Order: sequence, then structure tokens, then C-alpha cells
Amino acid sequence: MFRHRFAKLFLFLLLAGLVLVGCVPQSRNETSDAPAASAPVNTEEAAPTAEAAESLTPQQVTENFYNWYLDFMGDRTDGSFTNPLVTGAYHESEYLSAAFVAQVDETIAGFENGGYDPILLAQDIPVSFEVQEPAINGSEATLVMLRYWGGNPDPSPMVVHLVEENGRWLINNVTPFEVPVTEPAIEPETPDAVVQAFYDWYLAYIGDPGSDNFRNPMVDKAYRDAPYLTESFVGHIDELLEAFHSGAYGSGYDPFLCAQDIPTEITPDVTFARNDMASVVVRSSFPNQRVTVDLRPDGASWRISNITCAFDPAGAVTAFYTWYLGTIGDRSSDDFRNPLVDGAYRNQPLLAESWVQTVDETLASFEGGGFDPFLLAQDIPQDFSVDPGVVEGTAVVHLQFGPDCVRHLLVTMDDTGRRIANISEDAGLPDEAPFDESVSTTQSAFVSDEYGFSFAFPDGWVLQAQDLNGPGQPDDWPVTAAWLLMPPDVAEALASHSGPPNPEAPVIVAPFNIEVVVGDEAALARVYGDLDGETAVFNTHQATILHRDPGYSHVILAHPQRPDTWVVFTDWVTEFPGREDQAETAVPIWQPLLNSLQFTD
Repeated sequence: MFRHRFAKLFLFLLLAGLVLVGCVPQSRNETSDAPAASAPVNTEEAAPTAEAAESLTPQQVTENFYNWYLDFMGDRTDGSFTNPLVTGAYHESEYLSAAFVAQVDETIAGFENGGYDPILLAQDIPVSFEVQEPAINGSEATLVMLRYWGGNPDPSPMVVHLVEENGRWLINNVTPFEVPVTEPAIEPETPDAVVQAFYDWYLAYIGDPGSDNFRNPMVDKAYRDAPYLTESFVGHIDELLEAFHSGAYGSGYDPFLCAQDIPTEITPDVTFARNDMASVVVRSSFPNQRVTVDLRPDGASWRISNITCAFDPAGAVTAFYTWYLGTIGDRSSDDFRNPLVDGAYRNQPLLAESWVQTVDETLASFEGGGFDPFLLAQDIPQDFSVDPGVVEGTAVVHLQFGPDCVRHLLVTMDDTGRRIANISEDAGLPDEAPFDESVSTTQSAFVSDEYGFSFAFPDGWVLQAQDLNGPGQPDDWPVTAAWLLMPPDVAEALASHSGPPNPEAPVIVAPFNIEVVVGDEAALARVYGDLDGETAVFNTHQATILHRDPGYSHVILAHPQRPDTWVVFTDWVTEFPGREDQAETAVPIWQPLLNSLQFTD
């Protein structure tokens, strides 16, 4: 669909140029009516005189130069071929600026294994060409030259740039012809519309891999300027491409397409929206390919924050459960749909045929009621996350049914590793946080009207505000508020500490701190670095968990009503080596603390 629209746009622009400004066809044996250089066959033949060159228009300069250039090459089939890039014959041309000659020299010098002709912008030799009339702006001119190749009636355009120096027009550069990519007149407002707009732009930018219009957005970093991606995701793509370049991840692939080849079409399939986050499963022209695209709200629109490829069990399971929960929709609205009743799962390429048959048999055995064989429950979860399984060929799904109820499923794949063959309960993980009777159930509450959030913590624990105006703190630091949360004995120990630290004494720290960051994702990344982490849900709020060495973690939650506000909980002890004594007290507090978070306007 996108490739057809692109081709029609190119044809329209091409025909418009031919009709409105006209073009002059040139074969390798033809010359224009303007004064022209004799067609040299070697570097010793005379170039056109300066007096003759002064009378030439930009169009005539281009025609005469390329007639000479193609004639100089001769014929590859009869042994008369001569490469002007090797002999350096182009240095003697009266039609090229010194700057362009230097640019060609530099380009050729940069080739290691092979390359292309920087004057023709091709590896092959065209059989003929056509030059359109130029657009002149003072001492600069541009024109389109159409190159025709043997056996192909469709030309490939390129742009010739000329400058006027000392009263003469000289070729100063050649660049690919770029079909303008139209930005959407109205910013897309729904997740699936943003995903469609991004892939429309992406495939149109690439063009046709079989022609000279092909461009690689991975090489020229065009994705960095795409208005559809979050800054943190752009940074993640930069790092991934660098890893491909270094060989750390093998030969690599296109992380937007989840493929090495280029599909002709990409279409959003199903959207699963929850907790200020949306995930869209897309399908492509490649058979059975599914890709999961995550998005975050940005004003009235959305931005792509992650793309998960179904290369492994975790990726395939993520795509399936995104599709399944998105297909179900919202029970409280007209969007609700039961894929077990209408049999939509039977056509899902992420399921092995044997598992589809098992589901059919399970549903047929129910007489009065039953359960969902994909969720192993009767209720519908609010959210989910996926981790790789300990055993090869498996993944673990965490279904969040509420702030205190999580069900863990073990998903086993078939031999391909990309289709679900079985779903069972994972008995190794608890459905609820363990209850510690030694921990007081009496809670204190902290409420921030300024930043619109609240949370609960054990009665007796100390919440201490931090001074953020100390020496060395940048004036524009995005952390605008911070608190330490600690048990009373830790608070007392920290308050009584004075003098230099004792290197023999154990390190005592506040186990948790809470920070507020005001700004965009770039401001957030300035504080916490790479934002690529795992996702989780706490009290229906989507969170990103960043695990850092040697054993601390940040839990980042975006304020649902304030796009520029982020609340970040940091755990300094529960997984930190050498802090096991403090962790024993902190572990029972951590999950209830996160699940108590609430946001207000």
C-alpha cells in the first residue's frame, strides 16, 4: 500500500517536471545544440575553451559534461572501456568546480572494498540521460537529470547542483533525487494512528531497494528526526546499532522492522491500552510476522517508546498477550469482545496447532461455566508483563489483576521457539506479596498536593525531606523534590553520625528514597541514564524498573495527569551486596510501598 502511494507520487512529480519545464533527451552518442566539447576518448584530447564555456547555460553544461563522461568510458563489452575515475580524467574537465573535483577525490579515497561512481551516483553505467531545465537562484542552479538503464524503461533521477564562477556555470555537486515526504496535516491522536504514520513515513523514506532511490535510515540516522519516537527510544536504537556495528549482536537487523528485508506493507492490528500506556501489535507483508510497539502519551498524541520483536519466546508471548487482551477490550464498554466465543484465537499465528486443538477441547468440556485457558482465570487482568523463562524455550507471564494479586503463567513454546504450545501455572512464584507479621500494619500517609501524588509507609518509619540546594547542584537540575524513607534505627544512626567514616564499620543507608522529576524524558534520562528497563504495574500504574549495578534499582512512574512529572522510587538495599541486614527489614516494605502510590490532579 505504501510502496504504491510512493510510486504514484514519484510518477506525478516526474511527469509534472517533464510537462512544465521540459527535458532534453541525450543518448551516449548525442550532443545538445549548444556549443559542446568534442567527445574526448582520452585525457590528452582538448577540453572546451574558456570562451566557449562562458556562453553555456547550466543545462548545456550538464549535457556536455555527461556526454563527454559517458563517451570517455567507451563500451564494456568490446574491451574499449576506460574508467575516468581511475585515470583521473575528470580533473581536466572545464565543467566541474574545483570543490566538486576535490569532493570526488575524497569520496573515492574513502572506498575500501568496491564503491560507486560519485559522478553518476551509481555502480552501473546508464545508456542515456535526459536533462531538465534548471531552477536558477542568483549564482546557484539546480536541475534534475534522468538516467536510463539497459532493459528498464523507467528512469532514475538525480539532482545536479551548479554554481556560477567567473561568469561560467560549473557542476558543484550531485545528490540523490528525494521525493518529498508529506508530514501529516493533523497530528495523529491515537496509538494505532501514530504507529501507522510512523511506518508510512519509514517505508516511504526507504524507497525501493531495487532502485537508486533506496535510502537506509539506519545509516543516515533519519529516525532521529522522526516526530513519532521518544528521545529515550532513539537513544536505545543508537546503542543497538552501535552493538551491531561492533559485532556484539551478530550481523544485526532493522530494529523498527524486526527483519533484515523490507516489507511492502505494515499495518496496525490490535491495540491494548492501559495505565497511560498503549501497545499495538502490527503485522507486515511477511507471512505470520507480528511486532509489538509500545507508546507513551505526549500531549494530545503518543510517542513510540519501545518495539519488541517476536524473535524469542518472550517476544512472541508479548505479542500474543498484547493481541489477546487488546482483542478482549473493555468489558464496561461496547468494545468488549470474547475471542473464545468467536474463535479468533484459531487464526493466531503465534499459537501452535496442537495448542489450538487443546483449547478447543478444553472449551468443549465446559458445561456450566469454566475458565479462560489462555489466562487460567475467569477474570480479565488489568495489565501484564513478560520475562524470559529459566528453561530454554519458555517465558513467564505476570498477569496483574489488581494491586495485590498477580498470577504467573509458564508458557512453553514449540520447536520453532515462536509459537505457544502450552500454558500452565508457574507454581514457583507467589500470587501475593508475603506477609510478615513482624511488620506493623499501621500505616502513615504522605500526600504531596504540589506534585499530585501520595503513598503509605509503616507507622514509625521516618520520611525525611532532602535539601536540593546544596553546593555543586546545577540550577537546572530536574529533580525538584526528594525524600529519604528509613526505619527509626537507621534515622537515629544517620542523625548521630559525625566525623570521618569508619572504614571497618558496616555502611548504613536509608533503604529507600523518593524523588520527583519535572521535565521531559530527556530530563529524566539526565538523572537516571539509560531508560531502557523492564515494565511492571503497581496499583494499576505502569512503571519502568531500571536495575543498576552493583544492586540498586529505580522504579519510574509517570504522572497520568501531568505529562512533565515523574515519581521515582529507589531501592538501595534489598539486592545490594553487603547490605543483607538492612534488606531483611526493607524487603517486606518495598512492594506494599509501591502498591500504595496514588496520583491526583
